[in-house]
Amino acid sequence: MNSMARAARGGTIALLTALVVAGCGEDVERDDNGELLEQTEMDVFELRVGDCLEGFAEGDEISQVSAVPCSEEHSDEVFASDQMTGEDYPGDEAVADFADEVCVMAFEEFVGTPWSDSELDYGFLAPTESSWAEGDREVLCIVGDPESDLTGSLENAGR
Repeated sequence: MNSMARAARGGTIALLTALVVAGCGEDVERDDNGELLEQTEMDVFELRVGDCLEGFAEGDEISQVSAVPCSEEHSDEVFASDQMTGEDYPGDEAVADFADEVCVMAFEEFVGTPWSDSELDYGFLAPTESSWAEGDREVLCIVGDPESDLTGSLENAGR
């Protein structure tokens, strides 16, 4: 793994099946609204809120993901992003606590129901100690349905 990898960790409940893709990403093609035009292997640092994924690696350092237009079948969707601060890496537990807090708060706003009452689950991509040293401070929150694949966005799904 290179130093620009991220740690993926689920919320309290495990998210979905892992898919880790190694190698170089392709150029990411997006429409005028920033939505992906086709399936692509991309660097995790190219992910944006609203991107949909085919598989989400939980508990591993990853550098590449398989992203697809949300209109196609997928497993997960990036629904929120926040930035951590500080010069020194705060430790894995502090990063996970920050990510959990951000994702649980953003979950209800995005999905339309509190995470504790939802049939959906979340996970996140967060800085590792090595990516922190390279300037990575972004936490990405990811939502999915542990029981089935998705088509379309989970925004305002209310479930």
